[in-house]
Amino acid sequence: MRDTLNDLLRLYLNKIDIHTNKEELEFQLLSHPSYPSLHAVTGVLDHFRIDNLAAEVPTDLETFNQLPEVFFTLIKNGSKEFVVVTKDSHQQVGVHYHNKEKKPKPIEEFIAEWSGIVVIAEKSNITVEKKGVSNKNFIKSISIISLALLLFTFFSAKPSLFQIVHFILSLIGVLISILIIQHEFGFQSKAVEKLCTGSKSTSCEVILNSKGANFSKYIKLSDLSFIYFAGMVLSWVIVANVNHQYLSIVVLTICSIPITFYSLFYQYKIAKKWCPLCLMIIAVLWLQCLSVFLLNPNLKDIHIEFSSTLVISIMILVCTAGWLFSRYLLNKEQELNKLQIDHYRFRRNFDLFKAVYQKQEQIITKIIDVNEIIFGDKNAPINVVLVTSPLCYYCKAAHVAIDNLLKQYPNDVKVTVRFNINIDDKKGVGYRVVHRLHELYDTNKVECLKAMHEAYFENANLEKWLVKWNEPSGANFDNTLLKQKQWCHNKSINFTPALFVNDKAYPKEYDKEDLIYFINDLVDQ
Repeated sequence: MRDTLNDLLRLYLNKIDIHTNKEELEFQLLSHPSYPSLHAVTGVLDHFRIDNLAAEVPTDLETFNQLPEVFFTLIKNGSKEFVVVTKDSHQQVGVHYHNKEKKPKPIEEFIAEWSGIVVIAEKSNITVEKKGVSNKNFIKSISIISLALLLFTFFSAKPSLFQIVHFILSLIGVLISILIIQHEFGFQSKAVEKLCTGSKSTSCEVILNSKGANFSKYIKLSDLSFIYFAGMVLSWVIVANVNHQYLSIVVLTICSIPITFYSLFYQYKIAKKWCPLCLMIIAVLWLQCLSVFLLNPNLKDIHIEFSSTLVISIMILVCTAGWLFSRYLLNKEQELNKLQIDHYRFRRNFDLFKAVYQKQEQIITKIIDVNEIIFGDKNAPINVVLVTSPLCYYCKAAHVAIDNLLKQYPNDVKVTVRFNINIDDKKGVGYRVVHRLHELYDTNKVECLKAMHEAYFENANLEKWLVKWNEPSGANFDNTLLKQKQWCHNKSINFTPALFVNDKAYPKEYDKEDLIYFINDLVDQ
């Protein structure tokens, strides 16, 4: 079952024309320490650098009229429930609930159950690009190519009308089985969700998660459905091309009918709910059985061939092995995703971070009478000092983390970039790069930041960097570099990168990238 808060938040963002990477959105929301809460929602919006405001406002018509056309809020529906509200007219609103169902309500009725707690995000065209190649697109491409090959191979054999009908119905069965499996794993489309929850008497979730949906401890009826139809498709492709008899397919088709009666009985009498997807599978099985008798005039002349029976048995076994292995991988992937979410939720817990952070030794990071490279707001409440070196490979990731920090919290963070290099080696590339960075900072801070990014690129060539940004023009900053070196020596800082936050060493238990999650809480302290 998909996370409803994530679906609602994504619906809200789409309605105000803010587009994000949905996988990243879901991960950031589920791994937030205070999930599911309003704080988690605003935290995710902050992560994507989406301007937002969370407030508790008076629940009256005047205040309601001042709100934007679409907003995210809480209503008092027994317990408080997240909803997305759209102003449809002067007398009516549309309330989108956890299942994305939209219910029109008079404004007065909505205000009566409204909590007054709202989240408003600024409408913009922010888009978080997907990184790397999409697995979904790859799988979709492979599926389309495979389907095209199957269709071409089957129809090139010039099959009979019965074979065509049975083959097409088997393909439809495969597609419906995939929808059922996607529903079980929590991946479903809006259309399927609407189909499964279209009325009070329908619920795919109730049926698919019930004991009656399990064939055994390891195999569910949804597994059997996919294996059966996939095996039929592959069998028809081979049987049609080698002109084998297909009595085994006919026998399997007829033998599948008793299972449909069991399913109907279970849904009607025991679960007292109908699963539309299951009913569609039943309909396909009945149509296949009907085609056996209506489109097979020479049924009496069909006889059993060992070779065709062997082919069909092998196809069923191949599909069984292939699907059970795939299902095992899908289960493991879900377990891994859950473990990853739990891990990040643990790491992003500020109380745990605070307990470790406060144990760190107090270190005075300020160096008097030194013009260091400083980015961000110089009056910011959070003072970060990064001790680094352009020759340090591990400093590259630290600079990326600091860059993200400055982008997300430009008014809350001041970052001092301090260098620990050998100032006696004037010809060394490290000294020359650092000295040139100070010269650039002295004349143009924006150019300095750009040059620093390039110096700390993953595969940066510092000699080529010096060709582009020029060699240092003198030794004007030797005193600054000397005092930075002495400070590092006095504080026993022998390795880079080293990070300090408000005169305390950043805990070694945390990655540099984790600091961004704690800025709001550090500011509030």
